[in-house]
Order: sequence, then structure tokens, then C-alpha cells
Amino acid sequence: MQELSIKGFRLSPQQKRLWLLQLSTSPQNYRVHCTVRIQGSLNLKILELAIQKVVERNEILRTNFQTLMGMTIPLQVINQNSLLVICHHDLSKLSTEEQNSKLETLFQTVTHHSFDLERGSVLEISLVILSSKKYILLIGLPAMNADAVTLNNLVDEINCTYTTYLQNQNLQNREITEAPLQYADLAEWQNELFEGEEAKLGKGYWCKQYFPDFTNWQLPYENSAPEPEFEPRIFSLASHIKPERLEAIAQKYNTKIPVILQACWQILLWRITGRSEFVIGTYCDGRNYQELESALGLFAKYLPINCNLEAGLKFSEVLGQTSREVDNSFKWQESFSWDYITSSTEGDRNFFPFCFEFEKQQSRHYTSDLSFSIEEQFVCIDRFKIKLVCWHRDEISMALHYDASLFQLEDISHLAKQFQTLLESAINQPEVAIGELEILPDSDRQQLLVEFNNTSADYPKHQCWHQLFEQQAALTPNSIAVVCEDRQLTYAQLNARANQLAHHLQSLGVASETIVALYLDRSVEICVGMLGVLKAGAAYLPLDPQLPADRLTFMVQDAKASVILTQQHLAQLTPQIATICFDTDWQAIAQQPDVNPCSQVTPTNLAYIIYTSGSSGNPKGVAIEHQQLLNYLHGILKKLDLPLGSSFATVSTFAADLGNTAIFPALCTGGCLHIIAQERATNAETLADYCDRHPIDCLKIVPSHLNALLSATHPAKILPRQRLILGGEALSWNLVEKIQQYAPNCQIFNHYGPTETTVGVLTYAIQNGAIQDEVVTATVPLGRPIANTQAYILDDRLQPLPIGIPGELYIGGDSVARGYLNRPELTAERFIPNPFVGEREHGTGDREQGAEGEASRLSPFASRLYKTGDLARYLPDGNIEFLGRRDRQVKMHGFRIELAEIESALAQHPAIRAAVVLAREDEPDKKRLVAYVVLHQQLDSVTDLRHFLKQQLPEYAIPTAFVQLKALPLTPNGKIDWQALPAPDNTRSELSGQFVAPRTQTEKIIAGIWSEVLELEKVGIYDNFFEIGGDSILSIQIATRINQSGLQVTPKQLFEQPTVAGLAAVVGTVATQAEQGTVTGLVPLTPIQDWFFEQELPDPHHWNQALLLEVQQAIAPALLEQAVQNLLMYHDALRLQFTPTESGWQQINAGLNATDVPFSRLDLSGLSAEEQAVALSATTAELQASLNFTQGSLLRVAWFDLGGDRPNLLLFIIHHLAVDGVSWRILLSDLQTIYQQLSQGQSIQLPAKTTSFKQWSEFLQEYARSTTLQQERDYWLYRFAGTTAEKIPPTPLGKGGSQIPPTPLEKGGSQLSLLPLDNPDGTNTVATANSVLVALNGAETRALLQEVPAAYRTQIDDVLLTALVQTFNQWTQGNSLLVDLEGHGREAIAPHLDLSRTVGWFTTIFPVLLTLDGISQPGEALKAVKEQLRNVPQRGIGYGVLRYLSQDTSTRTQLEIPQAQVRFNYLGQFDQVLPESSLFKLVDRQPEASRSPQGNRHYLLDVSGLVLGGQLQLEWTYSDRIHQRTTIERLANKYIETLRSLIAHCQSAAGDYTPSDFPQANLSQTDLEQFLAKIKPRE
Repeated sequence: MQELSIKGFRLSPQQKRLWLLQLSTSPQNYRVHCTVRIQGSLNLKILELAIQKVVERNEILRTNFQTLMGMTIPLQVINQNSLLVICHHDLSKLSTEEQNSKLETLFQTVTHHSFDLERGSVLEISLVILSSKKYILLIGLPAMNADAVTLNNLVDEINCTYTTYLQNQNLQNREITEAPLQYADLAEWQNELFEGEEAKLGKGYWCKQYFPDFTNWQLPYENSAPEPEFEPRIFSLASHIKPERLEAIAQKYNTKIPVILQACWQILLWRITGRSEFVIGTYCDGRNYQELESALGLFAKYLPINCNLEAGLKFSEVLGQTSREVDNSFKWQESFSWDYITSSTEGDRNFFPFCFEFEKQQSRHYTSDLSFSIEEQFVCIDRFKIKLVCWHRDEISMALHYDASLFQLEDISHLAKQFQTLLESAINQPEVAIGELEILPDSDRQQLLVEFNNTSADYPKHQCWHQLFEQQAALTPNSIAVVCEDRQLTYAQLNARANQLAHHLQSLGVASETIVALYLDRSVEICVGMLGVLKAGAAYLPLDPQLPADRLTFMVQDAKASVILTQQHLAQLTPQIATICFDTDWQAIAQQPDVNPCSQVTPTNLAYIIYTSGSSGNPKGVAIEHQQLLNYLHGILKKLDLPLGSSFATVSTFAADLGNTAIFPALCTGGCLHIIAQERATNAETLADYCDRHPIDCLKIVPSHLNALLSATHPAKILPRQRLILGGEALSWNLVEKIQQYAPNCQIFNHYGPTETTVGVLTYAIQNGAIQDEVVTATVPLGRPIANTQAYILDDRLQPLPIGIPGELYIGGDSVARGYLNRPELTAERFIPNPFVGEREHGTGDREQGAEGEASRLSPFASRLYKTGDLARYLPDGNIEFLGRRDRQVKMHGFRIELAEIESALAQHPAIRAAVVLAREDEPDKKRLVAYVVLHQQLDSVTDLRHFLKQQLPEYAIPTAFVQLKALPLTPNGKIDWQALPAPDNTRSELSGQFVAPRTQTEKIIAGIWSEVLELEKVGIYDNFFEIGGDSILSIQIATRINQSGLQVTPKQLFEQPTVAGLAAVVGTVATQAEQGTVTGLVPLTPIQDWFFEQELPDPHHWNQALLLEVQQAIAPALLEQAVQNLLMYHDALRLQFTPTESGWQQINAGLNATDVPFSRLDLSGLSAEEQAVALSATTAELQASLNFTQGSLLRVAWFDLGGDRPNLLLFIIHHLAVDGVSWRILLSDLQTIYQQLSQGQSIQLPAKTTSFKQWSEFLQEYARSTTLQQERDYWLYRFAGTTAEKIPPTPLGKGGSQIPPTPLEKGGSQLSLLPLDNPDGTNTVATANSVLVALNGAETRALLQEVPAAYRTQIDDVLLTALVQTFNQWTQGNSLLVDLEGHGREAIAPHLDLSRTVGWFTTIFPVLLTLDGISQPGEALKAVKEQLRNVPQRGIGYGVLRYLSQDTSTRTQLEIPQAQVRFNYLGQFDQVLPESSLFKLVDRQPEASRSPQGNRHYLLDVSGLVLGGQLQLEWTYSDRIHQRTTIERLANKYIETLRSLIAHCQSAAGDYTPSDFPQANLSQTDLEQFLAKIKPRE
């Protein structure tokens, strides 16, 4: 019981701060410890008495901290019991090595000792005996009771007390000097001082200070976990700095050694974080009064020191700045409070992330023949991320204290080396600017500049790319070179046409350094144009016809193009420039020779010009020479490592260089280049179809574009067979994981490179298979340089930065472009001299020697670096990680966009007063352009703005959202406050038009899809797709989703009709399309198949369904065998094959081997009836066990000839993996049809195939990711996941022989009861299974099927399950039953799918909790069960899809709920399977042994029902080792009795409605009954 009162004292300000800090972290982390070495002749008894006396004299050594109810801050409570237990450890008999090891263990034990601050001892002391003259004293205290100075004072007092006792043997009477000042009194004095009038001046000082925000101040390699647990660790630095050198610097600049060390620490933090204004915490011992110097207790604190550093400051100037800041803070130390920090800055901070601590030299304590000296100590009185601790004894010692939950030891080791390097550099050059001080050790510099950039590779440098193409054309003249839609050219044809064009261009005066514009659609002509221009010796300028005419005209004029190659249907750009039209002028061009032309072009001449976005408002042209293109070509070919003649595809515009990764390698290696038309490249379905017909080996594409295309129904078809190159924007690991699921054998490359460095310079090959070991970065790394290129991460002074530290990425080497066309000033600004040329050749040992000579040997461009503007950092393995941009350039869908260019265009609109544009990524992987506008006058809608921008900007540069503001937010210094710009919300903006709701079903479907993809609350039929957040990439997803809904639309139509109303008017409908040929290939597992393999059955091959048929007419077995062969060919699921892999089972649809028909004939005509029965049983059992699904053996058919007087029998056995109840009806019907057609000599004519099992399984993979299914997720998780029944024990022998865990409960639902067991310890296997069969008679069955449903508008399942839950409730004395239901699984969840004639295992298994709490009347029970079943979405199909196919691991885990103990399955009316006129009829007693007897049963009770022979039959299967037969017979008979009562009730009842009869009304049962009462006619 808690005390009502406490006698205690207020905490000191330091204690109060520490107590509050401990509330959010473990208090055991805050402690002080030391090891004290004692040398000399030690009297152990006197030492213990001395220590005991010290504890008696100092109250703080026996102070606890206690609170009363309602108190947050405790009081200091002084414990009068001063008895202290000292632990002894005698190590004198151990070797020195063993002693050191044991000492380390003891010190770690002491440092992890758990203090009881409320009641326990707060002083922990152990004495270690090393020898008769050597001892170690281990001392530990909580930080609430001590600090570093306390340890020194405590050792001094122990020494003095020991000496006094030693000199006076009358220990009982001797008093030890006067009593010391007690901490509780000093704490009260500190509180009064802080609260008094005298403190106002100090408080005024602190209130005036500005402390920069350090809430999110992090080191680049810091763990970003949300709330890591504080784990302080120590890393010791080896110091090579002599104290004399530091003393000399201190004297020269009138400062102190601690200031020198702190200044270096601050400079290092500035260099590696880039923050020029920041705060660090500096240790202060808090003993600025003489009376406190010898006191024990917590006085120390950390004071904020403001740092303001710039690269140009000299180190000596930083010393002065630091000295002044420290002096001022220390002057007002007793007035400092954390309240000043939290009130003057934003956020909730309660510690300084980076600290500095300098400990005064610890004194040695001597007696006449004894010495006490502190050797090792650990002090943690506050939280931190990293703290530099220095102390001066004989040498300058240093250590980094760090939070191990945030930093790896390797990172701290690098940081330590950087500090040592910086300290040495600063001491050697105190007058040098701090931006030029070295922080990299020579070994690290060598690694970054030389080892990571050792990319030298040789190749023939005298040839140009078009000459390589000519050589290839001579080698493979008849191979297809280029394909675009229905047109293609061989190498010979392409070469000949390009030659003719080249000769024609030369006749017009085109030569080297001449520029020819290619204004062409994506077609084979563009390849002819490129090659023709290069062969003529000129450079080509590709233009995208989709761009605004004004922009295209600017490019042509800015480039001073001499000729334009175009097509008749494209608009003329400028009449001043000669134009050649492929359509109308080719006849003249074709008169030219088709031999390779001669030109004076060399590798140093221009090859092409690519225009990129410009911040000035106009694009700028990047000039690429042949030599840079050649270097890229050889470098990327080595990385791709593809066989000659591979197929490549490009899906991007030729006006950017993204597709050059496919174009140039393809046409010089004998490959086939597929130019994918614009409309196909943006249509996921048609692209998948194209790639299925034309397999691609290598594809280069932008990640966001590919991600949108993967929404196709068959996304795997889009992916290449061998190499996928992703580039143009940051690549997410999520997309990589998705790709690897679809194409596990495809090698994925991340490829990076600005246009200014020729297509790409960095590559990262992603390992196939699991990627979790690679995911150490936010995005996929950019990789390492290709051949003859270099990459550097530099700071603003072009100094290389350490591994892990962000900086700007610079690219050097043979791929760096000539520069910007006709822009010498901009070229000089972005293409700078390479300062590392000499180091790259000669190493970092001599940075001056060799640089000049090296530069003379390199081409002018190899000696330059390109400033990319990209922020990046090196990873430890030499790969580079992309972090963002330094400027306001962004990458969207592979296009570079200068935001200033958009702002400039917006500013020209007469209604806009001010505008800024941001690229926002409010959700991962969903980046979009958002424009913020301040208007002069109101706009009707954003349509006007979009139309205005489209005249000047490309479509990809037009913002997808416009936000109207009254004014742009500004910072205090008048700049745009980017952080304050709001995210566009999901409601309609002020610039949107009037909302009009969808009117037709088609409009509702389209609007619903738009709403989901764009994440808007509602979409009106006149809303413009591109004005409410849509873009070209999202249009691909929209089109795919609409097509999957059963409508048909293309992305092009969406661009042409960007409103719901407009699009609804042009969409078509998708007819059900099913593959009519033989289906082969990989088939994803369906949920029920996943469930099967999850069971880990001992003999999974023996798990079949079998039918025994009696032959009713004369049949020829040979024709029957042919009929079976045709069944195998027609029904693809019968040819499934399963292979185990490391990641699980793989399913393949195999082709048909004509010689392998699983048909056997057995002649039993010579046996008696009894012998026939035995032989039939034995043969059936043998055949049942003979299937092997890994070999594709899923089917066995046996013909039994029983003789002329008995009807023959036909046995069908199919593994359950390929068949279900519905499938049997299809198979038997088709078998009879095929046989009859064969017997009449007709060709086989079966109805058209419906959706194949392969299509269905592929669709389920997509369905698992659909929004529709995610809406079901909440139902299943809420109803079943995560709860268990307290009363239900494990069920014997579940999967793999293990016990089945308890059954789950509905959250908040009724308590389930366990099934009574006759023998709880019994086994539950197939071998122990037995069954009880009960049935209704014919009249009762007819009533159940025909009369009962009308009473309450029920289905037969409703009635059967109502009887089941009533029966079980009486048996278990409960009110609920958790039952697994089996459904046929062929649910109509997509209008374009038709499974009506598809064979396969479609079964669904899903849990249902049926409750009849307080309901006893049959009618009410029927209504209750009916409504509970109607609440199950989509008849339960979503449960299995979520459970096994969801990509959300959390969902799958939560749905791994314990299983029900009962399964129920109604199979339907089997009288309808075979009509009386059929060739066959079902035998009354069906085959046994369809399951391996070794297998474990999944349920305690299996209840299966079917109508056969006009009677409802119910088979109750149980384990005879768990239940007695009489128990199950009573239960089954009780069920029949209950079912008859329900039938009788329904036959006599007036009936009633339930809410599910009116699904659109959203009524409760009470609401419905009240409504029906009002409209019921009066009697």
C-alpha cells in the first residue's frame, strides 16, 4: 500500500531534469562508474570501515527517490540505514591476461547493475584483489546521485578517511573532521537561487538567445527509427597529438585546449551535415562556487553553445568565436533551464543530440605507502546521439560516446578518423579557412578518388557508331534490324536507305558540325534519319511532335539547324529552313546511291543534340560527340553482357536520350530494335499483347512508366526475358520486388546519367531473388561508374566527402559532353576543370606531382567534371546513393523539369499575380507537380491555365494540381516558405467547376476508378482528368483499370476525352476472351492450392477425388480412350504439373504427350462377384496411390470389364489440385459428347472454351491488389483476426501432426465452446477416419428444395447451417459455432471472366461465425443465420485471396487465424450431373481410399451434404480415436431431427423478410419490421 506521507527534500534543478528525461528512456542508462587502481599494502578491514564511514557522512550516497500518489516529481528521501555490502573478487591466482579479461567482465557487470532508485542501495562497490600490492575498486552510482567530479571527490574522501583510520587504531572514538555540506541542502539552495530575484539577470540572458532548431538534426548515416531505445556505447580514439602542440596553439591564440578540441568537433559536424547554424551541448561541472568543489552529488549539466560557421572562416577565428560562446554560457550557467530551449525553438526536444565534454585531469591520491588513482570511468548524466569526450592526463585522451541504437560501430570508427585528421590539419594550419581543412585520411581519399574510380578500359576509339553499324549490316544483312508496328527493315534495307539519305544530305551541303533536325513520329523512318545524318557526317537534333510548336521552333532556331527531316502530316516549323519530307521527297532521295558514303567526320565531331529544360524559361541543347557516344556504347555493352542478335525495345521519345541504351547497342550487335508506338507504349494491355507475340530480351524504361504498365492483366508479359534497365528517376525497392515476383530470372539494372554525361554513367545490378539483404538505402543505389568514367561526391569547395556524407555528384571521364550548344557561359559554369586528374593517375600520396603531365595526355573533355546538381553519397561498397537535388530541377517520368521554367510561363498569364511550383511526394512513389497561384482576378477553372501552359510547355511539365492562395507564405527574411505551402487536399479545389454526379452505370464505373486512383472523395462527370491530379502515367493505370472492369478504352482516348462524360461516350465493352488453343506456361497458385501445400501432407500425391460410373450402354473402350485423350487436350487443368522450388511450389500447364493417355483396361469377367469386388477394391486403391503431380500425372481412368451379365464400370481418379465438384459435371458431359461424336465419325466439336484456369489464377493475383478486395480486408480482420477462445484447448493433430491452436472468436462476440471429446488424447488421421451417413426421405428433400426457400427467401445452405448451429449449440451448451464453409469459388467478381465451362480446383474455404445468442424460435434462427451468411462479402472468396495472395505481410499474418473444428460443405444436386439418357450413371457406393491414410485430418468433424437419388444425404466424418460412433450417430440424428423441424416450420409459417432482401435500403431488422407493419393491409 502506498504511503500517505514522505519526509523528503526537493530535487535539485539537475535532478529534476534528469528524472523527467528518465521517464521516456530507461533510467538504468544514466549512471556513473569508475575503476580505481590501488597500489601498496592495503588493510582490507580499514578500507571497508573507511568506505562505510564515507557513506555515513554523505547523505547523497544513501538517498532514494520516492513519490506519493499524484506526484510526478519525487522527493529525495535519505535512508538512515548506511550499511553497505562490498563484494570481493580474488583474482590473485590468475595470470595477467586472465585478470584483465575477468576485470573487463566485472566492469561490464557493474555498469549493467540495476539500481532501485526508490528503495535500494544507490552505491555499488566491489573490491578486486590482483596481488598483495595491487587492487581494483569498482564504484558505481545512479546519475541522480553523482557526476564525474563526484567520483573524484568520493575517491579522495575514501583515501583521506582510510589514512585517518590507519593512523589512529582507536576506531570507535575517533571522529573524522567536520561534517560535509549535504546535497539536499545544496539542492534547496540551488532552487532558491534559481527562483530568486538574483537570477533574473541570468534568465534575461538566456531568454535573449536564439537557438537554431535541432529537432531533426541527424548525421547522414544515422538510423531513422521513430523512437529508438537509448543505448550508450564508447569508442576510444587513438591520440597522436602531443599536449605540447595543443598548448602552443592555445598560448598563441589566447585560448585553452578544450576550446581547440571543441572547435574542431564543431567544424567536423558542420562539414558532414552541411548545417552552418547549430547548437551543441557542452559539459559544465556546475561547481562554480568554491563550496561546491568538494561536494558529492549531481551538479553537472550540458549548456547550449551556438555555432555559426562559414567555409571562409579561418580556424583561428572559429577558436575566438567558440571561446566567447563558451565563456558566456558558463558565466550564466546556474540560470540555465531547458524551458528556454523548448520555448525559443520548435518541437519537443529534451536533450542535445551532439555534445562535447572535457574532463579535468584526475588527481592521484596518496598515503604514506598507498596510492588511489582513477583509471577508467563511464559517466552518463544526459542523453545524446554522439558526444566527444576528451581528458588530459599525461596525454590527451579522447573517446566518442554514441547511441548504439542510432549508429553502427563502423560509422563511428570513420567519424573518429575524420576528427583525428581534422584536428591534425587544424593544428598544422590554424590560419587556413575551415572549408579547406582536411577531414579525410589519406587511405580514405585514395579509396574515394582512385579505387572507386578505377574504370580504365580500352576499346577501338577511331570508329564512330554508324561505322560499327555498317560492319554489322555486312555481317547480318538479312536479319531484322528495326520493327515498328507492322513495318520492319532488315540490316541491309536500313543501311541502304540511310546511305541514300546521307548522299542526298551531302548534296545539300550537310557536313561535319552541321545540325539536321529530325521531326518525325516514332517509326522506322526515325532510324533511317538518325543513321543517314550520322553517315553524312552531321549531327542530328531529335524533336518530339508532342511538344508545343513554339518550343520546337525555338530549338530548331537555337541549334541553327540547316535541314529538317519530317513527315507530311506534321506541321511545318519554320519556312526559313530547308525541309525534307519522307513521304513526298523519298522518290528523289531513292535516286541516290545506296553504298556507304564518305565523310570527314571524326570521333571529336558532334553526333547529336538533346534539348533539356532550362531555368531561364527556354530549353538548352546538350552537345554530344561521337567519342562520348562510343565510350558509352562499349561501357554499357560490357554491363549488359547480352548475346549477339538479342531483341531490344524502346518505349520513350527519341527527343530524350533514355532510349539510347537500347537503340545504339541493338544496331551494332545484330539485334532487333523494337520501336514501340506512343499509343501502345501507354496502353498496358496492348503492350503486354505485343511483348507476348514479340518477346523482348532487353527493355529500357522509366520506373514510374513501368509501374503503371504493370497494372495490366498479365504484367509478366511486359517484362523482358533477360535485361531490364530502369532509369530517368529514382527507383524504389517496392517496384523491384514487384518486378522480381513477375520475372524472377530477369536481371534488373538501375542506370543513372544526365544527358550532359551521355545517356548513363552509373549502373547498379540488382541481385536476382530475395532483395532484403540489399535494402539498406531508401531507394535503389545508382551504382558505380561504367568504363572510363569517374564519379565524385564533393562539397562546395570541391573537396571529396567521406563515405556516407551527402554532397554534390560530379561526373568526369570520357563520357562528359562537349557542353551546351551556343552557351559558353553556362558551359563554363557547369563543366569545370577536374582537380583530381593527377591523383587519379598517381594516387593521393603526391597530389601535385603528375597533374600537369596527366592533363596533357587526356582529351580536353576528360580533364573536366560535370556538376550534376544531384545530391548523393558514397556507400561503403563504392556504390552511390541518390538523395535528391541541390537546386529546383526535378525528374518526372524520366524528364528533367526546371520548376523555374513553369513559374516563368505561369507569370505570363494575365490573371496571375504570383506563382510558384513544387514537385510534391506526399505519398511514397507518387510525385506530382503542384502550382500555387495568387490571382489578380478570378478564373472560371484551371482549364484556362492548362490550355495557356500547353502553348509553351510539354505535357509532362504541366502541373497536375493548382492551389489558389491569397498570398504566398514567406519566411521572416522575405523568402518563399516552401515548407508552409499546403498539400492539395482530396476535396474539390476553388478552381474546379460545378460538381455533376454520374448518371449512367458506365459513368459510375469510370468516376469510381478515377476517384480511387486519384484518391479523391468524388469525381464529377465534367471534371477534367488532368485538372484534378491526373497525368500521363496515371492515365495508363486508369485505362487498365477501366478495361479490367469490362469496358474498353485506350490512354489516347483519355487524352482526347479527359472528362467522365466524354470518355463514357466513346468506351466500348470487352467481350469475354478465352484462349481457344492449348494453354501452356507458368500458372500462379490459387488460394486453395496454397492452402493444400500449406498442410505439408506426408503423401501429398495421394489426395484425390474419384467417381465410379456404371456403363449403361455398349461402349468401345478404344473410342473411350480417344475421348479421354481429347479431354486432356481440351481441359488444360488436367495437364497441370507442380515443381518444388526454394520459394515454394511452382505450377506449370504442360503440353499434351499423345502417347501418354492415362487409360487402363482390366478384364475381371472371369472372376466371381465376390472376387470382382476384391479385385476392384485393390485396383482402385492401387490407382488412387499412383498419381504424381510433379510428373504431371493427375488423372487415371480405368475400364473394368465385369462380363456380359453385369454392367461394366468406369473409374475416374483426378488429383484434387485439378478438379472440384463443378468440374466433374463438365468433364462427364464433355466425355459423353466426345465419345458420341467419335462413335459417329464426326469431328470433335465442343462448346467454346471459357476463361482458362491459368487466366483465372493470373486474375486473382491482380485481384489481390485491387481496391475492391482491400475494402473486404477490414471485414475479415475485424471479425476473426487476433482473438482466441479461452475455453477451447488445442485440437489433436493438426498440420504436420502438431496441435491445432485455439479457435478464434469474433471481436466482441459470444464465447465459443469446445466440441466435447470422448478421447481428448486420440489421433486424428485419415486412417482413423470413419463416417456416419444420415438422410432425409424423398418427400422431405423435395420440401427442402422447393417449399422451404419461399418462407424466408432462403437458400438451402441457410437452412442446413441453421440446423447445424442449433444442433451443435445443444451439444456444446454454447450459443455460437465457428465453422469453415466450402464454396464452389466460381464467383462473378469480374464481368469479363466466365468460368462456366472451366475445369480446375476453384473451391473456397472461409470461416463463418454463426451466433444464435438468445434465439430459440426456428423462424428467428433462420433469419439470423441467413443475415450472417449474407454479410460475408462475395461468398467468402476474398478471404483466401487475402490470406495467401496479399502482398501485405501484415494482412497475411493476421489472417493466419486458428482453424475451425468443423467444416461444412454442401455439394449440390448430383441427380443433375448425369441425365437418365447418359452413357453412365453414378454407382451408389463411391470409391474409398481417395486420401492417403498417413495424412492428418484438418477438422474434428467434416459434414458433407449432397442430393443423390432424390434424397439429401449427409455424411459425418470423424476420427474413431477421438469420438465414439454412438456419439456421432446421436449428433447426426439430432441434426436430421432439427432439420425436419425447420422444414415443418417453413411449410406452416407465413414467412417474413430480412434486410438482405432489400440490399439498397440499408435497413436493420427492426426498421424493416416497422416499415412492413405500416404497409401491411388491414384484415
